[in-house]
Amino acid sequence: MKSKEIYGKRILLIPYQLAHSEMLCALTQINHTHLSKNFPRLLKATQTVVGTKEFIQNQRHFWEERSKFTFGIFTQPTRQLIGHIFVKTIDWNTPKCEAGYFIAKAHQGNGYATEALNLLTTFCADDLGMAKVFLRIMPENMGSIRVAEKSGYEFEATMKKDFRDHNDQLVDVHYFSKFFL
Repeated sequence: MKSKEIYGKRILLIPYQLAHSEMLCALTQINHTHLSKNFPRLLKATQTVVGTKEFIQNQRHFWEERSKFTFGIFTQPTRQLIGHIFVKTIDWNTPKCEAGYFIAKAHQGNGYATEALNLLTTFCADDLGMAKVFLRIMPENMGSIRVAEKSGYEFEATMKKDFRDHNDQLVDVHYFSKFFL
């Protein structure tokens, strides 16, 4: 599947290119404290520009094999990188997938995460043919819960010890889902 840009009203989702390496590295490092609990693997992979380039090359490979789809969230028209959003845990037989996202702390509260999740959800349904998209959200992450609810996702369950956090501990997460077809 060829990667594509997805345009919204105020943002666009762009599959990462190597030219985004410095921006992504800076974004994750500036937001290190904000991201450490929910995105420990991303932080580890993007500690340096060289590591970030390797991360982006891997993401592009995952696009080609249709196992993960990763985008930067950019403002329009300035193309400032303000977040990260992705599709993973793809089950083509069911068909369902998991989505995840973050918005830089400085840009939270402006509706960017909701707009990005809505764009990604449409991509999952229309381009990938998914019947279900689910989110795993830590119970204390009220901002992300609000984004899920505003985007039409329904709470399904709390799964015990379903995510390994930054301290390598298994923690509970809420599952929210949106259904199609």
